Amino acid sequence: MSVKIKKQSKRFAKKLEEYKIKYSEKIAELNSLTAALKNAMNSESDGGGFVDGWQQVRETIDQLGAVADELARIHKLTADRLSKDYAFLELDLNYIEEDRIYFKNLFDLMTAFDKDQHLEKLSETVIDSMSKILDAEYGALELLDSDGNVKVSRESKNGNNGFPLVEMKDKVARTAIESGSTVIMNNLALRNNGHNGKYGSVICLPLKSERSVLGILYFGAYRKNIVMDKAELLEMISQKFGKVLENHYKYGQPDKAYRKKLAELRRKYDFSEIIGESPQIAEVMSTIVMIAQTDTAVLIEGESGTGKEVIARAIHKNSLRKDKPFIPINCSAIPETLLESELFGYEKGAFTGAVSRKPGKFELADGGTILLDEIGELSMTLQVKLLRFLQSHEFEPLGSNKTIVSDVRIITATKRDLMKMVDEGTFRDDLYYRINVINLKIPPLRQRIGDIPLLVKHFINKYVEKNNKDIDGIKAEALFCLEEFGFPGNVRELENVIERAVVMCRAKQLDMEDLPESIRWGGGYGSHLMPKDSRQLKLVKRRIVDESIGPLEKSFLIRALKRSGGNISQAARLTQMHRKQFQRLIKRYNLDIEQEISESQN
Repeated sequence: MSVKIKKQSKRFAKKLEEYKIKYSEKIAELNSLTAALKNAMNSESDGGGFVDGWQQVRETIDQLGAVADELARIHKLTADRLSKDYAFLELDLNYIEEDRIYFKNLFDLMTAFDKDQHLEKLSETVIDSMSKILDAEYGALELLDSDGNVKVSRESKNGNNGFPLVEMKDKVARTAIESGSTVIMNNLALRNNGHNGKYGSVICLPLKSERSVLGILYFGAYRKNIVMDKAELLEMISQKFGKVLENHYKYGQPDKAYRKKLAELRRKYDFSEIIGESPQIAEVMSTIVMIAQTDTAVLIEGESGTGKEVIARAIHKNSLRKDKPFIPINCSAIPETLLESELFGYEKGAFTGAVSRKPGKFELADGGTILLDEIGELSMTLQVKLLRFLQSHEFEPLGSNKTIVSDVRIITATKRDLMKMVDEGTFRDDLYYRINVINLKIPPLRQRIGDIPLLVKHFINKYVEKNNKDIDGIKAEALFCLEEFGFPGNVRELENVIERAVVMCRAKQLDMEDLPESIRWGGGYGSHLMPKDSRQLKLVKRRIVDESIGPLEKSFLIRALKRSGGNISQAARLTQMHRKQFQRLIKRYNLDIEQEISESQN
């Protein structure tokens, strides 16, 4: 689009310059003829030949009229052409401005979902941004209690503003809640509040959890179709908001009572290695308190880098075994041929190279705790031996007939889906049920963004001391950048980023330049950094389209074209879009109509 506008602008400027030159030439010719006319008149009045003088005056007047007519013709023709060119240029610029506003509001909405903020503020952002995305005159949010009654109600900033379809909200909302489906009503004739003869449309989106409808979003507009080509996008947004609401109801939000409870937990128990104040982390800490002083088996599940070992260590520190060893073993880091001897130990002469007896981890951890990290990597043979140990706490070292008893608590951890592995036959079901008595899920960092400032501060202090650097913090822009990044590697990745930044930093505070380029430009899990200039805006806009909206719009276009047999005009009518708008989307995604229809039919 920008290349097209540049070409149009240059062409428009060139035509304008050509017109200016022609116009100037004709004006100069008019001035010259006017001067000649004056000379002819003066010659006639000075007593020259009357007939000759009068003939010269008439010829000059005729020439003057011809030039004036030509000037008027050039002016009209050129002005018409320039007017059309300007209209096309203005239309394309309007498209760009519409896209800019659309993506800005979509950006605000998506980043709001990823931030740890109060529900009231988030609700206002959702209503405001979606009203702008839909170009709606009215927007409302209603949240329900457990009995299905409205407990929270919010309207767009301009209120109902006399919108005539507000009275339909309760009826439409009830339909959406009972069906659990989006309700769209188009081509509604307005017959009140001075809107006779006009049309309106409304949409009501249910906000759902896995088990129930939590509320609705309702929007209305003064046009026949409020949704146009945004139906699938709206469904995606309502699903995202529903998930946010579900998490809010599940974990609650920080308040004074919550912070007091968190402080009490930290005062009474040893959570020195757990950094964070988010509701998700508080939930984990509360669970640790309940299970720490038992010997019940615990399975810790979480993505790579979420801190599963830190959680296991916290369980040990708050248990009756805290004065005994805590031994972590990463099952994926030790070759299978060595892992058995590492766990169970071996006797002298058990195999070539066994020159002396070596006790295994189970023996060394007697009275304490062992963490078997990445338990899903164990071979089926070792799974059988581990199961036997869990059942009896007895084992024989390699090369020995002597049975050793070890009183050790086993905590296991994994990033894999063990239940799926059980279904696939790669993990024993009896072992799974033995280790999964208490299941502790560790949230990924992207679900507890509010903990990032605390983690950043902790890691800065750690690596400033380690590297003897004079750094006292991080600039707000750089911190915001970290909060916007998805961190697929979770806390471990964040720690690595801060360590690198501390080493590379030459100032008193970490700044944007100290962060990796991948972090500065955002990325991962749909997060996007607010662009600082038009170049970044263009890249972010393209990224948002490619990752989320693009596939939806492309599928939407292909389906419509398939239904219409490739006829663009008919496809536009089927989707209730203007033909130009439909063509613009086809061009945006560079669709080969014949190829797309052919592929969809195969």
